[in-house]
Amino acid sequence: MRTASRHARASRFFAPSPGSALAILIAGLVAISACGPDSQVTANPSTGGSAAPTAQPTPNLHIDGSVDANRIFQLLASARLAVHQETLQGPGPKGEPNATLFIVDGPIKVSIDQFSSSGAVAAAGYTAGSRPVRGDAPYTIWATNIVIHIGNRSGTALPAGPDAATQTAALEIARAIDPYIGPLTQRSVTPLQLPSTPQPSAVAPTPSATPTASPKPVPTKKPVPTKKPTPTKKPKH
Repeated sequence: MRTASRHARASRFFAPSPGSALAILIAGLVAISACGPDSQVTANPSTGGSAAPTAQPTPNLHIDGSVDANRIFQLLASARLAVHQETLQGPGPKGEPNATLFIVDGPIKVSIDQFSSSGAVAAAGYTAGSRPVRGDAPYTIWATNIVIHIGNRSGTALPAGPDAATQTAALEIARAIDPYIGPLTQRSVTPLQLPSTPQPSAVAPTPSATPTASPKPVPTKKPVPTKKPTPTKKPKH
């Protein structure tokens, strides 16, 4: 009997109370919930994709305001054209152009007129739609206060038709300066396809023929009735 009572007391001593068992269970759940998400983030780190590169804006190369003739020469040289300076001439007889730079592009003669303003260019006769005149080069192009003559010039004659080398030089010069002072205008013996000008249509639309009015019918005349012949009188016997 004493042994049995000792075992009963021992079991009551080591058996946990209901409150302590509940506290242990809650502490375990809290530890599991705290460790679970963190362990997932550590084991499986997110790998986000690299950001798409942003498109760079196209730089604006256009020069505002008046342009110096020597600046035009620098643009041609930067475009790797075979240009060389020859002479610089002062103002014209009436002060316009106020300077002219003579250069060569390979074997082709080129002169760059520097006017005081775009209004002075128009006053000198360089306007859209104007035709070559005496003293012009085969190609004349202009923008802002700059007028460029490409090819041989004679003060007393109209410009001759350009050869292949002059045409090539004119195209190269137009392409080199158009981003900076364009859009360009021209009056040329054989017009160029300028960079800022849209490509013309290959076939021009044929105008529809104007319908002609059909002639009105001429009314027919009514037939005039013929007179009955008058009977002749019988002779008396």
